[in-house]
Amino acid sequence: MKALTFITLLLLPSCLLSQGKLDQMREEVDRPASSSGSKSDDRCNDDSSSSTLTDATNATSTGSTSSSGSGGGLDAFAVIVGLPWVIPHMLLDPGLSVNGSFLPYPYASTETAWMTLDRERGTYNPGEAKWFSVRASIETGSDFHGLTRVGTRLFLDTDTRFGVKTGWDYYSEKLDGGGTDSLWIGDVMGVYRFVQNEQLQMYTGLGTRFLLDDGRDRAGINFLYGFDAFPVEPVHLFGSFEAGNLRRAGVWRVQGGIGFNWQQAELFAGYDYLYIGGVELKGLFVGLRMWF
Repeated sequence: MKALTFITLLLLPSCLLSQGKLDQMREEVDRPASSSGSKSDDRCNDDSSSSTLTDATNATSTGSTSSSGSGGGLDAFAVIVGLPWVIPHMLLDPGLSVNGSFLPYPYASTETAWMTLDRERGTYNPGEAKWFSVRASIETGSDFHGLTRVGTRLFLDTDTRFGVKTGWDYYSEKLDGGGTDSLWIGDVMGVYRFVQNEQLQMYTGLGTRFLLDDGRDRAGINFLYGFDAFPVEPVHLFGSFEAGNLRRAGVWRVQGGIGFNWQQAELFAGYDYLYIGGVELKGLFVGLRMWF
């Protein structure tokens, strides 16, 4: 019995070390809802039932006055929340009535960086532009501590300002105790371009995030806020912020980088940070993007 206990104590650290970030992330995603405090909450609800009824009666008598105040508060809250979209659109977008089209690839024309707009100055030339744009990319990254990522991206954009974006990342991790672990994380979203001009486009989107894990698949919602900037040939600056969930785990992601275009090809590099339920998957990345 003593020998068994001794062996168990020796093996315990290696078992703990063998759990990598991907396995920790699974635990956070599958963590059940906490039921602690439910009994005390019920007891508190029973004790305060009479006072709640009295408060409800008082609230009804003053409802007309409070409703107008709360309505104003909600309006102010909506304005504040909408500022990240409203302010860039007012300052940087020529207006919804101005039509836009896409060059085959960034800097294909000397008159504009990527988009051509129907402005009064006459730079709009529909013969050289298209009503849609497609970009596809592949990238690879690492945290230099055993975690590697291979990602693919596909983005279809149109002159209606609406588009579709999808991205999939294959994570592979070398475990301290030996062996490897892997899974897929991806998303599919509808996007809207709320800012467009010749050198800058800004997007927002909403869709679904997926975790594909050898048959144990999970899903959640995903929100996007991002931009593409073309300050000077052949530079392409890009960045995005995403937020959502995978089951009960909160998810947010920040990615940004710089690319250099040569006709339809672009070499790029950047940094990716993904947070899922307290677990961080991050690292530098490099990749190749093609424009169509």
